Formats: sequence, structure tokens, C-alpha cells
Amino acid sequence: TGNFMFNSLGITGSELATLNEPDGNARVYTFTVDPTLRFPLGHGVSAYLLAGGGYLLRTVEFTQPTLAQTFIFAPWWGYVGPGLVPVNQILGSISSNAGTYDLGGGLNFRLPRTGLHMYLESRYFHGFTPASNTTIVPITVGIRW
Repeated sequence: TGNFMFNSLGITGSELATLNEPDGNARVYTFTVDPTLRFPLGHGVSAYLLAGGGYLLRTVEFTQPTLAQTFIFAPWWGYVGPGLVPVNQILGSISSNAGTYDLGGGLNFRLPRTGLHMYLESRYFHGFTPASNTTIVPITVGIRW
């Protein structure tokens, strides 16, 4: 099975205080190939286990709130002209590329009168990013066809 995953993550207030940063966020992208073992359980339910590896990209940004001037065209409100809008100014950003492995499993539930399956899955991702490894454990609910 080929898999692409995107996670948008926050940074805890205590970590921001330790780093003396006003705000921040992180993003993780993974591309993995996962051989999968499937086990029928009966009555339209099956289980599966998977394990594999691939590529991980982690980006961490530190930001601070500010205002930016822009041109506003809002004829509904009767205003056309300059205005200020809230934005996040990026103070610093770092991206890391790394190899990753993942292990996981889940359940498939056949939806009545369709060819669709609802699934519930959890995976463990471990990326070997420089300075500090990246570990995430997403829980996913979705539809397969």
C-alpha cells in the first residue's frame, strides 16, 4: 500500500516559553510504502496490520502576530480602499528531511448496500530527523473504496 500523510501540529506553550518564541507551528509530511496483511473477521469486518518505510519532511516555524496593509474591495459593505488585516509574521523556519518507518493496524467495516468501507486505523511513525527524532501516532477514520 502506498501512503501519503500530512499533519499540522501545534507547539506547546511551555516549549515556546523555553525557546522564548511568541508562537509557532509544525508540519509533517510522509510518503511510505507499507506491505499489508489482511484478516477477515466476518460479517463485513476485517482487520489489517502494516509495516513499512519511506520519506518524512518536518517543518517547524516560529511566528508572531502582526498587521499587514492590503487593498480591500468589499462593495457589499460599501468600502474600497486600504485596510489592515491580522497576519502571522514568520520569525524563523527550519525543515528536515529524513527516512522514516511506520507500524500500524486497523479495522475495515463494510458499509451496507455500497462498495465502500469505513476504516479506523492507528500508526506509529518514527522519523530519523537531525537534532531530534520525530515520532507521531495519528489515529485516522476514513472511507475506502
